[in-house]
Amino acid sequence: MRPGLRLTERYRLMERLDDGDAMEVWRAWDEVLSRSVAVKLPAPSRAAGGARGRAFHELASRAAGVRHAGFAAIYDCDQTRDAAGRATPYLVTEYLEGETLAARIDRAPLPTAEALEICARVATALAVAHRDGVTHGDLTPRRIFLTPGGVKIVDVGIGAVLRAAADHGSGALARTADPEPATPSDLPAADRADDVLAFGMLLTTCLHAGATAARVPDEVTILAYECRASDPLQRPSMSRVADVLARATAPPASARNETALASLFAGDACAPPKPEPEPEDPGPQQDDRRTEYLPAPPPPEDAPPSRRPALIAAAIAAAAVITAALVALNRPPPASREAAAPQPPPAATAPTATPTEPTAPAPEPTETASSGPSATGRAVDTSTLGVLGRLQPLVDHGRASGRIRDDVALDLTNLINNLRNEVAAGRAVDVDARVAELRRKIDTRLRERALTADAAAELTGVLDQHGG
Repeated sequence: MRPGLRLTERYRLMERLDDGDAMEVWRAWDEVLSRSVAVKLPAPSRAAGGARGRAFHELASRAAGVRHAGFAAIYDCDQTRDAAGRATPYLVTEYLEGETLAARIDRAPLPTAEALEICARVATALAVAHRDGVTHGDLTPRRIFLTPGGVKIVDVGIGAVLRAAADHGSGALARTADPEPATPSDLPAADRADDVLAFGMLLTTCLHAGATAARVPDEVTILAYECRASDPLQRPSMSRVADVLARATAPPASARNETALASLFAGDACAPPKPEPEPEDPGPQQDDRRTEYLPAPPPPEDAPPSRRPALIAAAIAAAAVITAALVALNRPPPASREAAAPQPPPAATAPTATPTEPTAPAPEPTETASSGPSATGRAVDTSTLGVLGRLQPLVDHGRASGRIRDDVALDLTNLINNLRNEVAAGRAVDVDARVAELRRKIDTRLRERALTADAAAELTGVLDQHGG
């Protein structure tokens, strides 16, 4: 192929990207939809023959049916003729901006956390492909791209076609593509085991390329050995691999609680007070004729009381607010959505003010807009807080596992936190309308393939508990 060639009067080849012996990869321009795409053609030595072309189309069609954000999207599959007049199939896929994992490893050592995060996303995507009856067939660091939109796997399903063509000829290739659609039960166990073996090699490569290999969790080290077992029957399933790596990359419970508290108090006047910094020692003073040094007066017999009791009281009050917020977030929704009238808080014994430490005046209540009632007289909707508290961990896990694109997860997190802060403050909020907005956002992103169907089902299932 040469630059400027137009395939099927639509895809104009612009720049060759890969000179490998398995495929020609071109950056092309889609003249119908005005966008950059990647066009992939098997090398001439592997493309000739009707059986190979049919096998290529069968497996490309099968791979296009896998719905996961971790795979480069497949747009089209057709055939053209090369300079010798031979029929050559080609595949049109999403054009990816970024670098391959192989280039990233060569450029600099991978931190352990980054290596585990990349491998967890790859494992989750491959588990979905195996569930849908598709294997990758040629998983290597060169087949994984690190893009601004996340980790992307390319050439799923096609690697087996090319390898079979090189090793066994067109007859073996024709048998590689079953004319009937594959299902998980029809997928040969040997093909799945080959993918697991390739992933084990990938995981080992990433961890050995890291600068902090000593901090690799023991269960991940054991997993890497199991994936590389010589007996294919002893290798774990890809779904189990994904589960182990998801646990290894999940933040600890303490970090999740801190994140929840930070989002709860974001922009709120009742955030825990920060300790006052201790005054710095100015050190010895330089000679200055304008300054007269006098001996320090002796300390008084009765020193004024320390400020430490007041600071301890403030810390106790902040801890009480945090505990109440956590209880509200984790409380199950009540049987009735009608909130009871707010009760006055119990009287608390205020710390005794000293003459040198006057107590701060109580803050004046903030006036709300004239269109809504005052927040101070409104009960907190604990049912909505409970739903939102269960929704956010699903978004975080979906983002970590690659089922929710990073920008979509950030958008949903902002919507959830804004609604949670307003409800926790007792403000007048149309909760049903805001929940409906979340539903529309999830449906729209699902149609855009920015999150997977199972992730969307989990999120809407929690929203259904609100009943709005």
